[in-house]
Amino acid sequence: MAGMSDGEYIRQGGLCCPYCGSHKIEAECAPVVETREAWQDVACCDCGRAWRDRYDLVGYEDLKPGQLRRAA
Repeated sequence: MAGMSDGEYIRQGGLCCPYCGSHKIEAECAPVVETREAWQDVACCDCGRAWRDRYDLVGYEDLKPGQLRRAA
C-alpha cells in the first residue's frame, strides 16, 4: 500500500496516518535528537502501519529571561 508523498503528509501537519488517513495515531517514543537531526517513530491504531517523522532545524528565536524551559 503506497502512502502519501512527503508534501501531502506535511500539508496534513503530520496529524494523520500517511497510509490510511486515520487520525488515530500514537507516538512510539519521545522525539530523539542526534547531532543534526531529530526523529520520532509513530504508528497508526487503525491500519497498524508505522513510520518515522523527521524534523528539520528551521532557525532560532531569542528567549527573554524566564522563557527557558528545562528538560524534565
